[in-house]
Amino acid sequence: MVHICSWCGSGRTLPEVAPERLGELYPPSYNAFTLPANPLARIAATALFRWRYWRALRRPPLDELSSLAPGRLLDVGSGRGDLGLVLSERGWQTTGIEPSREACDEANARGASTVHGTLATESSRLHDEFDAVLFQHSLEHVAEPLDDLCLARERLRPGGLLLVSLPNFGSWQARRFQSDWFHLDLPRHRSHFTARGIDLLLRRAGLQPLRTSTSTSADGLPMSMQYRSFGERRFRSGLPLYASIVVALATSPLTALADRVAGAADILHAVASRQTDVRIRPGRRAGAKPSSRRRDRSAQYAGSARNFPRWRGLVSERSVNHNSRHLVIVPAYNEAGTVGEVVRSLNAHVPDFDVLVIDDGSTDGTGDVARAARARTLRMPFNLGIGSAVQAGFVYALENGYDYVLQFDGDGQHIASEIAHLRAAMVDDPSLDMVCGSRFLSAEHGYPAPISRRTGIHLFAFLLSRIIGQPVSDPTSGFRLYNRRGIALFARDYPHDYPEVEAVVMLHFHRLRMREVPVTMRPRGSGRSSIGSGKSFYYMVKVLLAIFIGLARRRPTPEPGDEAPVAAAQSI
Repeated sequence: MVHICSWCGSGRTLPEVAPERLGELYPPSYNAFTLPANPLARIAATALFRWRYWRALRRPPLDELSSLAPGRLLDVGSGRGDLGLVLSERGWQTTGIEPSREACDEANARGASTVHGTLATESSRLHDEFDAVLFQHSLEHVAEPLDDLCLARERLRPGGLLLVSLPNFGSWQARRFQSDWFHLDLPRHRSHFTARGIDLLLRRAGLQPLRTSTSTSADGLPMSMQYRSFGERRFRSGLPLYASIVVALATSPLTALADRVAGAADILHAVASRQTDVRIRPGRRAGAKPSSRRRDRSAQYAGSARNFPRWRGLVSERSVNHNSRHLVIVPAYNEAGTVGEVVRSLNAHVPDFDVLVIDDGSTDGTGDVARAARARTLRMPFNLGIGSAVQAGFVYALENGYDYVLQFDGDGQHIASEIAHLRAAMVDDPSLDMVCGSRFLSAEHGYPAPISRRTGIHLFAFLLSRIIGQPVSDPTSGFRLYNRRGIALFARDYPHDYPEVEAVVMLHFHRLRMREVPVTMRPRGSGRSSIGSGKSFYYMVKVLLAIFIGLARRRPTPEPGDEAPVAAAQSI
């Protein structure tokens, strides 16, 4: 089972395998450890792998080595030493680290200098600095990738390069084949990375990411098709195996074309460097020993090494926890009469939330009142409108790593004690990306509003309910709680003038989930609504026009972990 991070889309295989059982998953016959015993097959396999790495050195990320003078190189998880031998012929002094005794013996017998162990056990014995460190399809196997990257950083000289290649969990093949995806390889692959996930991990380890890219593997798509068709890999040895390899190589241009059309390819590459002035993010100090603390492993894997199950489905674990960071964004324009009391009420009812007031060019001292009430303030240069003010709050939350954002009006309509209903709904259903407080969901939660406004609200509710396929009762409510996926989407693209209605449509077409909960609201306490009685008809026509134009536009629909489509021309 793979638990997926809602922020970066990367995954973690749970439950984890007990350390004493790891050897069962990597028998001596494991493909990366030994060459065939048959002399002719051995020669053919050696030639194939040498050609493979000769070709790989001309492509990312290994092509980065051409920018460095040959020096010392550390290959983590070096297997039987194929890459080390190829690099040695080009002048590199390579040292491999490999936890398999059989693979180490094979590599050393072939002339590839290899140390038996892991970075955690052998790093202290590597006294010299290296010009480059490689993780070629090895980082996904380790128990604690962050610890290994921190240790690798210690071994890098300033300016040295760290090169990573691993399966791309954000690829179209991973989404299409899911549990039948060849590179999933449970439970051997403990971590599953997207481009965003590996970038964040490298930064946390004190490395400076330089670039990420993807490439097409020749065997990924054919093997995934075997698993989907037969439930297992059918061609494992002998002539059928070599025939399948030839077919895979022959069809690899078609696979590459499919990757180009459908999106990211199935292999992810990252290049990072050690910078002397990089700040290590809190929570892990570069140079510190790997933590002996691990996640709970009480539930142990009960499968076997030869026939482990390919789990049906990927489970997304997204829940509110007490250690997550919360932010309230309060857009305000000339709300000096109410914003102070709003901030004080928020501080009293949700003390675990940081409060950010976005002063949208107010002329009545709204920002000063908010600061006096102990709120953070963000001052816009002039009045940009509610959409821009709210989006500024999302950008602030995204850049500062908040897990949840609550949108809360500064005019006194929203009641801080009602926030508990929104939080409870997101805890009850962790798959939700937005929870919206509705004034009209039940008879007990009435709200006085002019007939013109109620008519528009009910019209929008009727249309949205049919567009998104679920009931919507209060599409104009600005009382909303978002998780990280919602934050990431709206930080990059948010409607401008009257955004609440269009935001619901955006959520739907970006495959995010929402739910309404009943709340009580008060009439506006101060200031003036941006939608006066004279503007109600104009507002209604403009929002309806935006909805219908948006329905005719092309909208990318990313899967969890993909970058949000952010161009204003691509979404409403």
